[in-house]
Amino acid sequence: MLKIYQQKAIDQLKEYLELIKTKGPNDAFYNLKKEQQMDFLRGLLESDGHIIVHKSKAVLGHTTVSQKLADGIVFLYRQIGIIPSIHERNDTKDHYYHKKLIKSNFTRYDIILSGISQLSSLQNIWRHHKNSPKLENFIHNATNFQRKQRIVQVNS
Repeated sequence: MLKIYQQKAIDQLKEYLELIKTKGPNDAFYNLKKEQQMDFLRGLLESDGHIIVHKSKAVLGHTTVSQKLADGIVFLYRQIGIIPSIHERNDTKDHYYHKKLIKSNFTRYDIILSGISQLSSLQNIWRHHKNSPKLENFIHNATNFQRKQRIVQVNS
C-alpha cells in the first residue's frame, strides 16, 4: 500500500514538475481530488520540504522562489482546511558552497504550518518524513501537557 502511495506521489510530482517549468501551476493543479492533493503535498514535503522541531515549537514547511508555486501550495493546504502562513523574503546574503560563491538575489517564499491541531491533522502528509518521529513525539508531549493544564484548571 505504501509503495502505491509513494509511486502515485512520485508520478504526480514528476507531472507537476513539468507544469512548473512555466513557473507556476496550471488549472489542473487546482482541480485535484482531495486524495491527490494529499499525495502531492506528501511527495512535496518528503522531497523538498522540512520539519523542524525545537523544545517549544515545531513547524512543517516548504520554501520556493516561485510565487505561483507558493500560492499553489497555500491554495492546496487551504482546500484541505489548513491555514499556512507565508513569508516573503529578499535574500541578499552571498555565501560560499563547496568553495563557490553563491549570489543570493531572489525573493524566497516560506510556507509555514504550525500549531498542534494543524500539525496533528496533517499526519498523513508528514508521517514518512525523516523527522516524523521528532514531530510525533513533540505532538504527543504537547498534547499531554495541554491535558495536564486542563485538569489543573478544572481542579483549581
